[in-house]
Amino acid sequence: MKNAQRIQTARYALASSLWARGEAPRPADDFTVIDLLTDLRHYCVRHGIDYRQCLTLAEVEFTRQASPVV
Repeated sequence: MKNAQRIQTARYALASSLWARGEAPRPADDFTVIDLLTDLRHYCVRHGIDYRQCLTLAEVEFTRQASPVV
């Protein structure tokens, strides 16, 4: 569960970073998404979080949420 807590902390940090800069992600803006991912990767490096594992788990979660519930 420790990594799950780190992922949640990273999510809160990212949201706080956006709020502090007066920014919000715009889905159609590729550069905004790139900036968000870059900021998140920097956060992960600083805090010893496995960024690639987070990406993998996010993909699994995205796929799970996108799948229709039977």
